Amino acid sequence: MAKLLLGIALAIAITASLDASGLTQFSALPLIPLFILFALLDRLSRKELGLTLGRPADYGLVLAHPVGHMEMNVAMILAGGPALFLLGSGFFRWMTCGDTPVSHAIGFMLIGLTAAIFWEGAPVALSAATSLALCFVGAWEAIRRRRMYRPAAHPAH
Repeated sequence: MAKLLLGIALAIAITASLDASGLTQFSALPLIPLFILFALLDRLSRKELGLTLGRPADYGLVLAHPVGHMEMNVAMILAGGPALFLLGSGFFRWMTCGDTPVSHAIGFMLIGLTAAIFWEGAPVALSAATSLALCFVGAWEAIRRRRMYRPAAHPAH
């Protein structure tokens, strides 16, 4: 438990210090060696970390049929990952800034809608639709920040 709390504290400290210094684009990069360090300290195998390669035949099947049939578990993963990201980042913003991001709620609903529409289609279509929903949320947030932090116009003399 102590290693977990130490890892979380280090990750927060690293990303916060990089964000505060204006290096927001690079704030996640130090998390990779931190992850590797704690994986080595815990002596986790590649399989325990989820880094299994699988059989080469499986890769050939996916490459040969990228728009193949999608099962429910694949649809849940393709839609659940972006939905979980929006839920977590929205909760983080609510906890740190005190405001509820409407863009995240609408993006969450868009992902749910795309999952309902594309769950029987090709995995590529669902992945593209959830990616578009995330792009929509990102564009909304960029426009909101520009409007929020726009410097006041100087009155004409």
